[in-house]
Amino acid sequence: MSFLLFPDLVFDCFTELTPAYLKQKGIRLLLTDLDNTLALHETARPTEEVRRWVADLTAAGIQVMIVSNNRSPARVEA
Repeated sequence: MSFLLFPDLVFDCFTELTPAYLKQKGIRLLLTDLDNTLALHETARPTEEVRRWVADLTAAGIQVMIVSNNRSPARVEA
């Protein structure tokens, strides 16, 4: 079964999705893309900004799942 995902909201930067904003909306699970969303395609490891953002969300009780259609599982796992 094939389907497309369409966003309800669009932000300029992932850091605009703060724990307070997500909690206000009742969001407890955040699905986010990896390539050219959280990291430039040529970036091998997550930046400190990405790690801090994920840690802040997790500490606030928001589960973060990073998804990707990248063909390299090694990049996604890193």
